[in-house]
Amino acid sequence: MSPIETWSGASVGRRQNQEDWYAVVPRADGVLLVVADGMGGHAAGEVASRLAGEAVVGSLIADDCSEGALMQAARAANDALAQAIRKDSALDGMGTTLLAAVITQRQLRWLSVGDSLLMLYRDGQLTRLNADHSLGAWVDEQVRTGAMDETEAEAEGPRNGLLSVVSGDVVEMIELVAAPVALEPGDILLVATDGIHTIDIEMTGELLAAESPLAERGMALLETIARADRPHQDNTSIILARIEEPRLA
Repeated sequence: MSPIETWSGASVGRRQNQEDWYAVVPRADGVLLVVADGMGGHAAGEVASRLAGEAVVGSLIADDCSEGALMQAARAANDALAQAIRKDSALDGMGTTLLAAVITQRQLRWLSVGDSLLMLYRDGQLTRLNADHSLGAWVDEQVRTGAMDETEAEAEGPRNGLLSVVSGDVVEMIELVAAPVALEPGDILLVATDGIHTIDIEMTGELLAAESPLAERGMALLETIARADRPHQDNTSIILARIEEPRLA
């Protein structure tokens, strides 16, 4: 098995509190990477992201990551929020994105709900792997296929609205990728909440391409977001995972 180097970090941005939750959890055969971006105001967002994140970790920490296992993890996360809302009605309306990526034997599988990002940096190219369940992404696709014109697209509403979240209710869209995506030595996976959109994809790729330790590249991402000094900068959580060459026996 190829060793996997990881780094993780987060910033609050201009928000009053941190509603993101993230974890890097070693498995016997690899590593589990999870981010969740909570919403709901006051403490509810951070409650939603923590409950969903902890539930998916508990479900996937030792599982085979088949499609059924990924679906069960998504259900466990949603059930955790439903139970919390039943106990405390003040939490009603909270929700969270959820992205869990599992790396085993140089193979990647994931489940995704919402607009948190799973990206692959390879040979100088940064590519998004998971679906984007935001209104903006849906509108762009409608325009691309000719189902909607630009005027209709502008009338749809805020682009950052979400089409699917984990909320303890019906989850409209769940992306489950159980067929493994092959990884190569030198690949870097970026798992992040949408606060990273402050940096465009070209700049993100340039920062990941730097000839520096992985931790320095991760900190450079957070520092670049901070320097942009956006007045409503969202929370940002980032996990980097680099596939290294197998160690010789």
